[in-house]
Amino acid sequence: MRNGMYVPLGVALVVCAACGKQAEKSSSSSGQRGPAVSRTQLRQAPTSVTVQGLSLSLSASLYRDFMMQPPGSEGGSPLVASLRVSTADRRPIPGDVHVDRAWIMNGEEIWEPSDLVEKDRKDPSSVDAFEVTAHGGPKWVPGIDAEVVVELRDGGRERHLLRQPAVRI
Repeated sequence: MRNGMYVPLGVALVVCAACGKQAEKSSSSSGQRGPAVSRTQLRQAPTSVTVQGLSLSLSASLYRDFMMQPPGSEGGSPLVASLRVSTADRRPIPGDVHVDRAWIMNGEEIWEPSDLVEKDRKDPSSVDAFEVTAHGGPKWVPGIDAEVVVELRDGGRERHLLRQPAVRI
């Protein structure tokens, strides 16, 4: 009888996990895709850009988690990207400036995350920056350098590409 209780509990946990993933997706960016961006445009994107009179730059972190892997597994989580856009002079970034799309490039391979989740901007200590995360990327080998490009969109719906080269995974 006791073992019979584990099956419904397991089903409930799977359903709750699926609901959590759906909630995370619904809190992501608008999902509206803009015009196609070529590989050349991505590689030539500037490392700083002026948006609404503010000089903005990108600071990216790319990582894979290798903790708590069962023996014999392929190892490591899919790539996670943490993307931080900040001002050069610490002035506040207007709330209508957002990361609309992102690309992570490893040689000829490009990952364009479908779900970008922006962290809450209500923290008054970080009005000069905002952060977006993406999960579920490829399982590229740690220790390589990738290029990261984001597409910013401002309140006037203008698009701006912004790049950070040589981001170590």
